[in-house]
Amino acid sequence: MEQAASLSRWTERSDRISELFSPLTHEESRTGIQSYRAASVVDQVVQTMSVIGRGTTVDSDNLPTELMLPPGSFAAWSAIFQNLLTNAFRATAEVHPGRVTIDGGAGPSKGWIRFQDNGSGMNLEIAEELFLPFERAAESSEKAEALGLGGSGLGLTIVRMITDELRCVVAFETPDLGWATAATITWKV
Repeated sequence: MEQAASLSRWTERSDRISELFSPLTHEESRTGIQSYRAASVVDQVVQTMSVIGRGTTVDSDNLPTELMLPPGSFAAWSAIFQNLLTNAFRATAEVHPGRVTIDGGAGPSKGWIRFQDNGSGMNLEIAEELFLPFERAAESSEKAEALGLGGSGLGLTIVRMITDELRCVVAFETPDLGWATAATITWKV
């Protein structure tokens, strides 16, 4: 009975992990270019990523429902948000309770979306280097490794490549009080 329950949990987790790659398996989500509602894409990514973000809560309540992302494919925006969340989950693996907040907005000339976490933090003096291939801020904790959040130093490189293609700017900035790390994507409206 215990083995059947364990196998059932493994199967469910495996199915949820495979959902992470679903935007890549559908041609329309890879090739269809359109403006998406940021909140909709974020909600879908957060839901599929919950399997690896165990213990870390993600709050996107301050992300305006009407905020539109620049034109791009669903797969591109999913990859950006998945990589930023993976980094946040890695940083909060040893923090209790781990928290991530996602907010955004738009002014007359600029739109933005920001991911902040209360994890291990980062040195902003070296932040730009982290967008280079195989650069990592620190070694992952044992817990992060056990959750499959070890990383190879390519996630932020992927984020930079895609945001450049979408004519967006991604950068780390000083987080709000109470947060350890903030990554922001901005674009011209």
